[in-house]
Amino acid sequence: MLAKVVGKGVIGGKIVYFGVEMQTNWTSTAGKTPMSMSSNLNVALNSNGTTFMPTITYSTQGTIPGQVANPASHMDGSGLQNIQGVTQAIQIGGNDNSVQNGMSLNVIKGAPSTSAPPAGVNVMSNYGTTQTGNVTMTVAPGQLSMLVGNGANTIQQGIGSNGIFQMAQVQSNLNAIQNSMKLTLGVDPAKTPSINIAQLAPALMPQVPQP
Repeated sequence: MLAKVVGKGVIGGKIVYFGVEMQTNWTSTAGKTPMSMSSNLNVALNSNGTTFMPTITYSTQGTIPGQVANPASHMDGSGLQNIQGVTQAIQIGGNDNSVQNGMSLNVIKGAPSTSAPPAGVNVMSNYGTTQTGNVTMTVAPGQLSMLVGNGANTIQQGIGSNGIFQMAQVQSNLNAIQNSMKLTLGVDPAKTPSINIAQLAPALMPQVPQP
């Protein structure tokens, strides 16, 4: 899965940590009632010999009430499933909407220190799908995704066999949505003593212009 994102052979055999953090902030003023919702999902793969131990946590705050799609809008994002590498897509069929996708990669030496999740943060220890309010988390072999939806609108972020993706389909009005994905890659200092971290991160992360 990681090779689909950073390319084969770039730092093969030197990775000791891989983390993904996804966040969606969504504010809707439809009906003149401001509402907000945010969700976080983190994955850490820490090597212990030859075994990687995943830790998945998530949290949600608030809900976005269901909305009806603009009757004139029609969206089809099926072709986006065929893209390899990095996908960032925004489709808007409503009025007065704002959507932003942001993605970054941080390369570090070793693995960051970990601590117990704070209060209010849930932990997923098994593969499967979990739904909390508007948010659906899916964890499967080679796949991690987060979907936020309220009927008229669907926001998706994740990483899987095709790479990493951020997709937004907005068919109602007056929504402000911000998607953020942060990837952290830890390399073995013993195998990469002279690695230039500042130069490596931009080289690994494809640059995709925003719509």
